[in-house]
Amino acid sequence: SDDVQVNSALFDKKFDNGLRLKAGYDLKRFGLEYQESRLERPTIERSLIYRRMDLFNYTGRETIVMLESGGNSGLYHDWSFGTSYSEAQNASLIGNYQTDLSPAVRYGLWVETGTHRIQDGQVLALAVMNSLWHRDSEKLWQAEWVVGLDPNLTEYESVFDDDERVYFIGINTLYGRYFFNDGEESLMGQIGLTEISHDHRELKFNSLGVFLGVRYDVGTLRFALNAELVGTNSPIDLKKRTYDESSARLEALYAF
Repeated sequence: SDDVQVNSALFDKKFDNGLRLKAGYDLKRFGLEYQESRLERPTIERSLIYRRMDLFNYTGRETIVMLESGGNSGLYHDWSFGTSYSEAQNASLIGNYQTDLSPAVRYGLWVETGTHRIQDGQVLALAVMNSLWHRDSEKLWQAEWVVGLDPNLTEYESVFDDDERVYFIGINTLYGRYFFNDGEESLMGQIGLTEISHDHRELKFNSLGVFLGVRYDVGTLRFALNAELVGTNSPIDLKKRTYDESSARLEALYAF
């Protein structure tokens, strides 16, 4: 209870030419939901696919150095490149490119590569994520798909089997519609679908998720009632699904 935990300690410098340099202890910005703050992203908690990438160390807090080029929007940038180092002695490189495919649709490409320590040494981890999203005063939608090395199953293979690398594949979608939105007060309904194939060699070993939510915002106060049903099987019994990751949550968030 006497410990002090530093969640963020960051040097952040904006230059006149639009470049921005960040260095310190902060979040690794891999994927759309890690680019936005809690107030900016549609849901308070991150989606299932990002919780999975947390387990694989593709996201999370690390010592980082990042350079980015600002875009026309104050929220999004055009490109960024960074490097990070974790307490588990893993190092990574992350690159991101973003562009407007149309005035209403934005595209983002994230690529991350780095080392991941396992029992008998290290493996080279790699993940690629594509994102499409749209936001306006009436609705929002986003679609993301990702493929990457699963370092945990790869380590299992290296110890008990034939050193084969195991890759996961994920698709994540979210759609939200405002019932009303006057700029200061809004009410939105949300629905999302997620699919994660945990092993590229056995695509039927997967997790399927359905997300339903209602979000009410007034000023900087947000209330959210969310329900998420997640079914997961295993490579041993593909016909039987467990629902241990399912949840129902009432959340509140206030920005000071």
